[in-house]
Amino acid sequence: MLEKTQFSMLLFGLDKSMRMAAAKYPAYREKLGEMNVVLQFKLRDNSQGRVFTFANGKLNSKSGIHADPDVVISFEEAATAVRLFKPG
Repeated sequence: MLEKTQFSMLLFGLDKSMRMAAAKYPAYREKLGEMNVVLQFKLRDNSQGRVFTFANGKLNSKSGIHADPDVVISFEEAATAVRLFKPG
């Protein structure tokens, strides 16, 4: 259960990190502006996920599972995702 909470917080933090980077680094912001894609991070059983939508220079993010994303990054279990993304 703790891993699922960590997975959710990790994805929420990813959204905040991308927004901060876009505000601070013009080249990053410009690169985001070139993208029009729906990116889905999720657990394989669809019990948890977060959708990142890049469209016309804007980033939108929300928890949940998208019906038809362009890219899916799927993890068998939350603990695996947390281990992969955790620094150190």
